[in-house]
Amino acid sequence: MGEARVRAGGGEHCTAAQPELPFSQESEEACAIFSCAFTLGDIRLGVRPMLLNSNQIQKIIPHRYPFLLVDAITELEPGRRIVGLKNVTVNEHFFSGHFPGTPVMPGVLIIEAIAQVAAVLVLREIPDREKKLVYFSGIDKARFRRPVIPGDRLELAVEVLRLKPRLGKLRGEAFVNGTRVAEAEILSTIVERGNQ
Repeated sequence: MGEARVRAGGGEHCTAAQPELPFSQESEEACAIFSCAFTLGDIRLGVRPMLLNSNQIQKIIPHRYPFLLVDAITELEPGRRIVGLKNVTVNEHFFSGHFPGTPVMPGVLIIEAIAQVAAVLVLREIPDREKKLVYFSGIDKARFRRPVIPGDRLELAVEVLRLKPRLGKLRGEAFVNGTRVAEAEILSTIVERGNQ
């Protein structure tokens, strides 16, 4: 077993141990270790295989199209950190009005995407999660460093700063091609569904 690493925003983040593959021999058996959507060439280039796909994410958080803003989870350390992906396409509903002719993903939706990745981390560990919702209770230190446009792939990295049974404080960063485009600290509250 080898240890895989992904570089994001100037720091190295350790991931779980992954099997060392015989890259000289591209076989279906070796590819089957990872998601069928990835090839050995992708692995050589540092493309991360999915741990959770969109269908699996929807079993954890209640968000649905057009407001589901996370496509995959690629790294997960329960109770500590998580990394998700959002493929930003020209077909996103918000681009028709933000801004016609110069489409830019709204910053608040980047923060929402970070929060949805955080919700996967938090709710995944709760046995009766279908009875829970995670609400924003605050956003601190939000910064937007460059526009996110169609064709970008957001890598959303979230780490736990503090987590209690009903409250959490997490730090999230969004990257495009290894460059940080946004960051924020988010405060969340876990509530029972129906007790809004």
